[in-house]
Amino acid sequence: MRKILASVLIVLLVAGAAACAPQHEATETIRGGAPLKGVNIRTVSVDDGGITVGFVTGSEKMGMEETAITGVPSYEIRHLDTPSRLVIVVSGVMYRDYESKVYRSMVVNGLTVRQFFDDPNTYIYVNIAGNYTYTCRESNGQLRIDVKVVPGEEPEKYYVIADAIGIYDEYAASEVESLTPTLTSDGLHAVLISKPFDTQTAAEAEQERLKEIYGEKIHISAYTVVKLKENALPAYDPESEIRFLREKKLYIMSGTEHTGTLMFTEARYVSSPESGKFFVSVPFMEDGELKEKLVLKDLTGNGKPVTDRAFLSVAAVLVSPSGRYIAIGEQADTMMVLSVLDTETGSIRVTGEEGMGTYSTGFAWDKNRDVLYSASGEGSFDLKSYDAATGEIATLAESYFGRVEVLDDGRIAYMAAFGGSTHLMLLSPNGTSVSVGACSDYQIASDGSFAVLRLNNPEDERMEDLKYVNIGTDETFMIAERLEDLSRFFLCKGNRFVVYGVGEDSQETEFNIAVHCFDLTARTDKKLLNAVSEDCSLYEDGKCVLNYIYSAGEKAFPVVYMLDIDWEG
Repeated sequence: MRKILASVLIVLLVAGAAACAPQHEATETIRGGAPLKGVNIRTVSVDDGGITVGFVTGSEKMGMEETAITGVPSYEIRHLDTPSRLVIVVSGVMYRDYESKVYRSMVVNGLTVRQFFDDPNTYIYVNIAGNYTYTCRESNGQLRIDVKVVPGEEPEKYYVIADAIGIYDEYAASEVESLTPTLTSDGLHAVLISKPFDTQTAAEAEQERLKEIYGEKIHISAYTVVKLKENALPAYDPESEIRFLREKKLYIMSGTEHTGTLMFTEARYVSSPESGKFFVSVPFMEDGELKEKLVLKDLTGNGKPVTDRAFLSVAAVLVSPSGRYIAIGEQADTMMVLSVLDTETGSIRVTGEEGMGTYSTGFAWDKNRDVLYSASGEGSFDLKSYDAATGEIATLAESYFGRVEVLDDGRIAYMAAFGGSTHLMLLSPNGTSVSVGACSDYQIASDGSFAVLRLNNPEDERMEDLKYVNIGTDETFMIAERLEDLSRFFLCKGNRFVVYGVGEDSQETEFNIAVHCFDLTARTDKKLLNAVSEDCSLYEDGKCVLNYIYSAGEKAFPVVYMLDIDWEG
C-alpha cells in the first residue's frame, strides 16, 4: 500500500509541476530543446489558450519517411513590442509542411513564418491579441505555448509600413534595420512595420530615413504611414502584391538590376505551342491535396482550361502537327506519366495503359504526322512510337532515361546506355542508329548539324563539362569545364549562342544563378548576368520565360515573367 501511495504521489507531483510551468513576462527570453537535423514544422494549431507547434524529421511531401521525435528541436522565444508579437526561433528546420491558412483565436491574431537569407534559423512571428504573459511546455515532438492576454489600454500610434516582406528572403539579417514582420488584417499576408511614433510627423521622418537606408531594395511605393491601435493589424492592400511583382528585380546585368514583364500570377509556365500562346499549370486544392489545371493563355492573360482533368504536376506539354492531339507529361518522381488528349472528343488516353510502358522520361511529336515518340518503360526503357489516331505502338530502339527530340530531317535524338555510359543517339528514318557521344544530357541544333553534350568531368565526378560536337565532321571542342552546379542550358539566336546557368553561393543577394553565354562562332565565353531563378525557358529568340515563386506571409504562389535579354551583352 505504501508503494502504491508513493507512486501516486510522484505522479501527482510530476503532473503538478507540468501544470505549474513558470509564467514568463512577454519580454523574457527563454531557450530550450536540443539540436536536431532535418526538422519539419509538420503542424501548427492555435486555440483560445495559445499555440502548439508540432515537429517531426523528414518530409512525406518531399518523398522521405517522416520520423517522430522525442523532445523538440532547439528553440528560443523572444518578444517584439507594438504590435505585440511572440517570436519562436527554431533551429535545424529543413521542411515546413504545416497547413498554410489563417490562424486566429481569442489570444492569437495570426502568424507568419519567415527566414532570413543568411540565417539558418526559422522564425515564427505570432501576433498576440494584446500585452501578454506566457508559459512554455515541451513534449514528444510538440512545443506548447500558453498565452494569457493582460487587459490594458491600447493607445493609437503612428507606424511606417513597408509592403516588402520579401526583403527577409532576399537580404541578409544585418541589412534589415528598424523593420520587423507583422501580419496584415487578412490573416495571410505579412508586411514590415516600424516602431510606434507619437506623431505623424515623426513617423514620416522615419519613412524618409528608411528610404535612404534601403534605397532601391524597397520601392518607394511600398511605404505608407498609418495610425493603429497598439496591437491592431495593418489593413491588407491587395494591389500591393501586383505592384511588388511588377517592380521585382529579376536579374543583374552590367551592374544594373532589371525587372521583367509580369505575364501571369498564380500560374507556372510549361511550354508555348505557338507565338503568343502559353501552356501554364494553375495550382488549386482538391480534397485537401494540391493539384494543377492545365490552361492555355494568351499574351493578355486570358485563357481557358485545356481539359477538366486535374494533374498532380504538369511537367511537359506538346501539340501534334495537326493540332488535334496534345501530349501531356505528368511528373512522377524523376519520370513522367504520359497522356494524350484528343481535343475533338475530349478523351484522354494514358499511354502506359495501352502498352507504351508506365513511365516516360522524354517525348516529342513527329514533324509531319500525329505520331508520338517516347522513351518509355518501367524497369527498362525503349524508344517507342505511338500513333495517336490508331493507337498503334512500335518499338524503335533500346533507350534510356533522357529527353527525345525530332530533327527537321526526321531523325530522332534520344539517349541510350551501352559500354558503361549513356550516349546521345540519332535514329534515322531507315532504322540505323549512331552515337554522337557519351553524355548525361544534350541540346541539339534542329538541323542536326551539331550538339552540345553535358558530361561528367573525368577528373572530378562532382563537376560537369559542356562539349561541342559537329555531327557532320566529328569536330569537338570544350565550351566549359569543371562546372560545380550546372543548371539549365539551351541554344539561342539562330544556334549561335549556348546559354547555361551555374549556381553561385551568394551570401549577399538572391541573384545566385550566374548565366553564361558562349559564342560558338568566336568561341568565347562570358558571364552575362545573375538571375534569381534557374527555371528559365527559351520562348522566342532573345526572349525567355522565367518561373518564380512569390512568397509573402503564409501565402506562396508561382509567377511567370518574360525577359528580353541582349545575349550579345
